[in-house]
Amino acid sequence: MGLIRRDWHIILVLIILAVGIRIFYLQRYGFEFDWDQENDAIAVMKMVWEHKPSLIGPRVASENGFFTGPYHYYLLLPFFLLTGGHPASGIGLGLIIVALTVSAYYYVGKKLWNPFTGILAGFIYAFSGKLETWNAMYGPLLAVLGFYLIVMAMRGKIKWIWPTILAGIAANIHLVPASISLLLLIGILLSEKKPTRNEIFQMAFFYMIWFIPLIFFDLRHESIITKKVVELVGGNSPFVWDRNNFFRVVSRAWIVFGASSTDNWRSILDLILGLSCLFFGWIWIGGNKRFKLFTFLWLITPLVILYKYKGNLPEYYFVIATALLPLIFASLISRIRLAPILIMILILVNLPFKGIDVPIILLKDKLALVDYLANQKEDKYFNVSYSMPLGFNYGYEYLFLWRKIPPDRTSRGHLYEVFKLPPLDDGRVVVTSGAIGLIRR
Repeated sequence: MGLIRRDWHIILVLIILAVGIRIFYLQRYGFEFDWDQENDAIAVMKMVWEHKPSLIGPRVASENGFFTGPYHYYLLLPFFLLTGGHPASGIGLGLIIVALTVSAYYYVGKKLWNPFTGILAGFIYAFSGKLETWNAMYGPLLAVLGFYLIVMAMRGKIKWIWPTILAGIAANIHLVPASISLLLLIGILLSEKKPTRNEIFQMAFFYMIWFIPLIFFDLRHESIITKKVVELVGGNSPFVWDRNNFFRVVSRAWIVFGASSTDNWRSILDLILGLSCLFFGWIWIGGNKRFKLFTFLWLITPLVILYKYKGNLPEYYFVIATALLPLIFASLISRIRLAPILIMILILVNLPFKGIDVPIILLKDKLALVDYLANQKEDKYFNVSYSMPLGFNYGYEYLFLWRKIPPDRTSRGHLYEVFKLPPLDDGRVVVTSGAIGLIRR
């Protein structure tokens, strides 16, 4: 189970590569501060200013969805305190999660296959995309570790309590990794070594202990979370059966891996290459029939669950399934020489052309407008409105609170308007930055 000195050297190189690439993207494309980041920052700020611990975490599924556990906020708290509440404080936690994830890819690849598989899986993940700084960022880490722990428990190498603890944590982080709980049950059913009755009681205890904050919150707020869960199970929520969505699930699942581009012909080529590599990788993945079946069910289960989702389905919802792709691809290349290597070369060559989700409005642009209002002498009291498309007016509430200059919402506050360039009228533009500006009315 231990790591030798060479392993630590490999892990260090992978960490430097993965973190370095994300820092490069941050410097080149900038950092956005939108709905999720703002809500997280406001929640942590209230914990600090009001000296009240939080019993709930972010909402999931929709703005009217149910709450997760509060653990994401407590992980953000040290970075918030160290930076004085800077809106970009989540970058520190995000980079640590990246470092842990690339390390997990190497370790799991080495333990389940061989060191070369671990190295290659780590390299694939390192090039997979931009830095995320909200509670969906834990998905790949929880998926890789959850898969490994369940497989080890199925083989009788560890006790079932360890994957149970991880499943309980995952269910409290985000709706995306909550499917690990179902995969844990599947692993138990497929395992030759079933947990004993005492182990089942222990598993139930250590799984439910992570829900204690949510249970207290639910009891104090008229069972609001329980009602949302009942809506979900009863089909009266945004999660409803929609056959057409399944085809969208399959076609978009590959995108989250980061090896697809926005060009139509490249997307089709990537999908063909990816599915081919995945198919042959699963055939030659190694292990016994139970391991192969569990791997297949791990890939398909989150997609089947998402089959019920109706609405705009973001790619990150597929991350529990797609997190295994680097391991499967790497295990394939380590076994077969010619065809898989050719496929991987084509994919890697195409990586520079993959679609990069470039932020339209950056944190530095929003700060430029907020700082202008903080430093201007023309109006002692000011108010702010937003003339922008839906979704582009997030982040400002926290920035004004952080700068300690909240807008005056009464009639004495002179109105300023944030707009997306170019301006739609001839108002007096007082400052612009990037794609946005500020008009004094």
